[in-house]
Amino acid sequence: GWALGVVLLGHRFLFSLPFLVLLGPLGSVGVVGLHLLSHLAYAIAFLPLQGRYLRLTEGLFPRRTVSPKYLSPEALETPSLAYALVQRELGRVADAVRNMLARAVRVLAQEEGGEAELEALEDKVDRLTREVVLYTAELSTRTQEERAVRFFVAASELEHLGDLVRRVVRQAEKLWAQGLTFSPEGKEDLLEAGRLVLGRLERMAAALATGDKALAEGVLSEEREVAAFLDRLRRAHLSRLESGRAESRATTLAHLDLLITLEEVSSGVDRLCRLVLEL
Repeated sequence: GWALGVVLLGHRFLFSLPFLVLLGPLGSVGVVGLHLLSHLAYAIAFLPLQGRYLRLTEGLFPRRTVSPKYLSPEALETPSLAYALVQRELGRVADAVRNMLARAVRVLAQEEGGEAELEALEDKVDRLTREVVLYTAELSTRTQEERAVRFFVAASELEHLGDLVRRVVRQAEKLWAQGLTFSPEGKEDLLEAGRLVLGRLERMAAALATGDKALAEGVLSEEREVAAFLDRLRRAHLSRLESGRAESRATTLAHLDLLITLEEVSSGVDRLCRLVLEL
């Protein structure tokens, strides 16, 4: 990564100094010869030092690791406290999923970027979800309460949402790799669907983190309206196909797949809101 690049730049600088001192005596080899000699010296000197350079890189630029902020082993002795901490940690996971979808919508709007932009956030979702699942499993063992199972399910639902968001970007990226783009109307429909689902996900995340049942109920009240909206978008796409739009014909499978994936994300939001009502 960039951190190792900084260390290697220092390596090249240090081993360039002798060549500056010997520039006069070595002048007869010419510019090309001097260039080759310097690169040979860099390579030979690097081999025995690479282990130390890696340790130096890790020491100077430690990697930021993702870890739970609220899960406390001591709190397991007090289930009511442990449940509250799990809920706060799930809020962090939901917020990361929300950021993933926000980036996915931006990628669709700009028609550039790809899955790489989501990797760090997806890693955060996966790591935190794993810790929440293990924590709630221990909590369930101790309490034998259904509430722990609901938190367990909520964590797995959030992890699944992260996978779906990544699929959105993967589907679009695959289309662009073929040199294809959505029609202006089709692109706008997909962006509108993405923004709608993003808004619902944001409110679900807030409801999950705070236990706000009224907010969760508000999201759930939109189910039929959202289903009708997505159906209108499919019918609009069908109309473009019937009119012979070349762009729509070329991108029809990707367009429909994206709508289905966004609909699955929206359904996951609904399931999580129902869990909020049961927590």
